[in-house]
Amino acid sequence: MTRVHLVAAWLVTTSAMLGAPDPATVSSNDFPHSEAVTLLDETKVDVAADASFSALRHVRSKVLTPRGRRAAETVIPFNAELQQVEVHFAKATLADGSEAALKPADIQTILLRPGNPAYNDVKAVGYRIRGVEVGTVLDQEYVLKSKPQMHDQFWMIWRPRSAQPLYQAQLVVRVPAARKFRWRMHNLDIQPQVTDSEDKQWKTYTWSYAAPTELSAEPYMPSPDEFVPWLEITTVESWEQLAKWLDDVTAPQIDSSPEFQARVQGLTAGLTNDLDKAAALFYWVEDNFPYVGIDLGVAGYKPRAASQVIQTRYGDAKDLSALLAALLRDAGIPARLALLESGSARKISDRLPMPRHLTHCVVVAEVNGKTLYLDPTAETARVETVLGRLCNTELLLLGKGANQWAPGPAYEGRQHGTLERIKLRLAADGSVEGELRIEYLGESDAFIRSAFKKFPGVGQVRELMDREIRKNLPGGRLIDCDVADPAQRTRNFVTQARFDAAEWAAIEGEKLRFKPQLQQQIRVSDEWLTKGDRAFPIQFYESAPSISEIEITLPDGFVAESLPKDVEFDNAFSHWKRKVQQNGNRLVIHEASHLKTARLPKESIADIRKYYDEATARKNDEIVLKKK
Repeated sequence: MTRVHLVAAWLVTTSAMLGAPDPATVSSNDFPHSEAVTLLDETKVDVAADASFSALRHVRSKVLTPRGRRAAETVIPFNAELQQVEVHFAKATLADGSEAALKPADIQTILLRPGNPAYNDVKAVGYRIRGVEVGTVLDQEYVLKSKPQMHDQFWMIWRPRSAQPLYQAQLVVRVPAARKFRWRMHNLDIQPQVTDSEDKQWKTYTWSYAAPTELSAEPYMPSPDEFVPWLEITTVESWEQLAKWLDDVTAPQIDSSPEFQARVQGLTAGLTNDLDKAAALFYWVEDNFPYVGIDLGVAGYKPRAASQVIQTRYGDAKDLSALLAALLRDAGIPARLALLESGSARKISDRLPMPRHLTHCVVVAEVNGKTLYLDPTAETARVETVLGRLCNTELLLLGKGANQWAPGPAYEGRQHGTLERIKLRLAADGSVEGELRIEYLGESDAFIRSAFKKFPGVGQVRELMDREIRKNLPGGRLIDCDVADPAQRTRNFVTQARFDAAEWAAIEGEKLRFKPQLQQQIRVSDEWLTKGDRAFPIQFYESAPSISEIEITLPDGFVAESLPKDVEFDNAFSHWKRKVQQNGNRLVIHEASHLKTARLPKESIADIRKYYDEATARKNDEIVLKKK
């Protein structure tokens, strides 16, 4: 439901009352790196006794650059079963003082997933204010009204800070005075102003914040949640209470049917090992049920019935997880759902309890005494692969005897990454013929399968590999290649190629020079290392190892005049080693590298730059051959 009001709504507070600046005094000279500046961002939330609420948002901003005109485009997602949106007004005041107001015909209500009718309740109100130019001041206001998602409970997160400068933000929350209400502000020590209504039936909390400065993203910076202010509010008493509710709404959805039982029997026919059965069911879901992301309203937490998902043949994370859990249970394999904050190593159980912190759903299954962490949204992962986004986090396990936090699996880098084996036959004219074989492990295996799954045929794969050979090898040319079938997950994914390169080694008189790796143009240092002072610490996370072995057959009549020394760098955030060995007319070069998890102070950028410079120098070491 969408409405337009041509007069200002209740709860409007003028910018003058909040101390926002005169828009005419704000320009790109003040903020040269920003597209727009927020003059006022005010949110007022009125929570009823049954936890239904209305949230009014009023935003004034000024466009500083042509790209900043995007601020005139607004999309407000909502769940039509629980929520409705009313646009109060939206207008633009141009630099010459003229105004352009939004008209009712400019507002559209659209389906966010038009190709997925099971999610037709997930919609958005969208509009664009016309005639906006640099220097325009935008003034917009709308209200979102919502029924409670969890019976009699309310929660929200307020994030006032974004990358662009903010002159004034304010959050006003009115709640029943008798209602237990908890809040916690992160990364900022401010207390709300608390007032009582005259009849003492309501309490109003007001938080104010201003940050008229630019905030620029930096490579390897920590999560913004660790340094920008944000506020969490909830009436949920405990994580146990929340888990019980999630289990209550989830358990009935993991259902079965005659079609289920027939499908399970067909997929597991002839299989006697539970791991093989789990793999067959997991791969069937991965291969046949596309992932659709949905996170609005109760649809963000309650899966559709598995018997419905099997009919529609698509789903979001919780839908696909409910389907997989139902299939596994019908095969006699214990399985339950687990919710988590995807890709986060933060301890969620220390936060205030609310579903907003739970961004992903997976299946935890017990097979032959081993715990499997199955993410059916991965599409190409092998059954025993534990994806990195599930590691080093907490899992909220649902089900009888659970409904509690449990530690997620630890990330083990050695189970992922690549094993690269190269054989080169070097000629006296500096050309080479070579064979390249790359085996992908764990998460790397899943990623490369996903990439190659998108290619329509062998011809396009060959074109891609030929392009890479020509880009990285002077005079390079692909002779032939072979790529594993992405759908076959019984073994690691492997790519192989035969190639030649006419100008691989440099000729100097009767000598040949080349670097101890396939690619001869080496640049290790990243651009971010050359920039000025940082504002934030440097956060590295453990990466999967990259391991390579290169065997070079020397041309007849040549011997090694000089070989690079063995090197090993081992510091707080990285490990890299290389060893060069000679065996008759063959050279064998072993190399391995990976990142470590480390948080370094911003002042350590100089040490990191020094490491990369030294690593680049060693990468550019040369092997020199001479004639006998």
